[in-house]
Amino acid sequence: MPGGLKLLFEKGLNFTGSKVIAILFAFLLAPVGGSAPEHSFQLMETSIEDVHKAMLAGTLTCHELVEQYLGRIRAYDQQGPALKAMLYVNPRSFAEADAMDQEFERTHKLKPLGCIPIVLKDNFDTADMPTTAGALTLKGAQPERDAFAVKRLREAGALILAKANMSEFATGGISASSLGGQVKNPYDLTRTPGGSSGGTGAAGGGASASAGSGANTVAQNPFDLSAERGLSSFNQTQKFTADYLWELPFGHDKHWLNGNTPMRAVLGDWQWSGDWTFATGLPFTPRLLNEACEVNGGTSGTLRPDVVAGEAVQLSHPSIGEWFNTAAFASPSTCQYGTARRNSIIGPGTKVFDMAFTKVIPLQESRTLEFRAQATNVFNMPNYSSIDTNLNSPTYGRVTAVGSMRQITMTARFRF
Repeated sequence: MPGGLKLLFEKGLNFTGSKVIAILFAFLLAPVGGSAPEHSFQLMETSIEDVHKAMLAGTLTCHELVEQYLGRIRAYDQQGPALKAMLYVNPRSFAEADAMDQEFERTHKLKPLGCIPIVLKDNFDTADMPTTAGALTLKGAQPERDAFAVKRLREAGALILAKANMSEFATGGISASSLGGQVKNPYDLTRTPGGSSGGTGAAGGGASASAGSGANTVAQNPFDLSAERGLSSFNQTQKFTADYLWELPFGHDKHWLNGNTPMRAVLGDWQWSGDWTFATGLPFTPRLLNEACEVNGGTSGTLRPDVVAGEAVQLSHPSIGEWFNTAAFASPSTCQYGTARRNSIIGPGTKVFDMAFTKVIPLQESRTLEFRAQATNVFNMPNYSSIDTNLNSPTYGRVTAVGSMRQITMTARFRF
């Protein structure tokens, strides 16, 4: 652990209840493809210690560091692959960076996390940015003060750069929300980064901050862990994936259009490929949010409701307005633990059809021209990705997020 972080934790960055903090360093991760401005100080393969050494040597300022990270957010999160890892960017980032530069110029000293840009999961209260847990229903909700953990990070010199997307209300494990949409995995844009803190993970993977934090809610009753037995967050009862590749029967050495004609030049020698994926839904946990007894104990979102006897959880014909039987759960008695099991609600399944047509034209030895037309979710089928399982939410039981709709990409490559 770098010295700055070790000192910070020794000074008392403690978390009550079942909150767990995770620090994700960008130097452990690789970037996605794309382009961002070139600078003398490289963000990749760097650490907090490297940042401080560069600042002490006079080769890097806090303003320059923030400028590079914001450039990567624009290049990879808002444009290019559009990772959708960020929900909010601190509008005072440059002002805070300039103030830190002025303080460093005056004192020539750095705090343990001096000018280290950090991305927070969107369930950490911040006085300068909204805190919405990824929920469209909470859009614009602005806390009056920082959470304790955020306050300690700022006291240690950290610059809170942005708030990260997350699984809505920290339910489910595919990192999707009604406010920010589906977070993409920077290593494979067709996959989810997974977990409720996927936005923070994707931000680190795209090197959009020096560090990030995400909270993970575990047991509602730490003295009764047997009540936490349930399906894993990535459990899928069935999943079928098929890939195919077919050389169309037109062109050279094919049944049709095998002559040297303009028609063959245009329509011949194409390949048709793609994949089909059918999967049952991922599990979600029924929850109660902001219950007074729980909040007074320093946590929120760990309590679960009671199961109503005789009521089935799953519906035979679920809809967007009611994906599961909302009458199957009820609030427990005041300050009591609920009887509902973890991950006891099965979410929406997926049906995805991807397709591509590819044509390779040989030009000279070791030189080819490749044309490719690719469509993801070619039939434009809505794949619901998140449901609201919070009993005291106005959108309880409803579908709150949908996966990417059809996207068509046309590319041409010259290989040499």
